[in-house]
Amino acid sequence: MSALGSCIQWLGLVKEAPARERTLRIAKRSIASINEMVAELLEYTRTSWAAGSM
Repeated sequence: MSALGSCIQWLGLVKEAPARERTLRIAKRSIASINEMVAELLEYTRTSWAAGSM
């Protein structure tokens, strides 16, 4: 989350297009990674509860 916040702040400061594009790619990759981790955590929780492990 920290990296994502930094990317967003950086986007507000950078004027050069290549740097903005690179920062945007990094932010998008971070968001995708976070989404994947949350989905995996939710799936783990669902399967654990279904199996009665929790």
